[in-house]
Amino acid sequence: MTTPFDRISAFILEHSAELPLSKRAGLYRDMADLTTDEARADTLTALADDLAAIEQRHDQLVLDFKRRAEG
Repeated sequence: MTTPFDRISAFILEHSAELPLSKRAGLYRDMADLTTDEARADTLTALADDLAAIEQRHDQLVLDFKRRAEG
């Protein structure tokens, strides 16, 4: 049997693919805060951390590319 949290989580995961990574990371952190399942919360937090790291690395690569293109 699925719980309301399971249904809401599934909806968020299905519909957040087009959102900016920072927004998705925030949603995953919010879901981690709401769940009572500690393992699920840890997984969601790890996913949020991964998304934030990807976005940070992407932003750094863009800056590096712009610097190289200018000079």
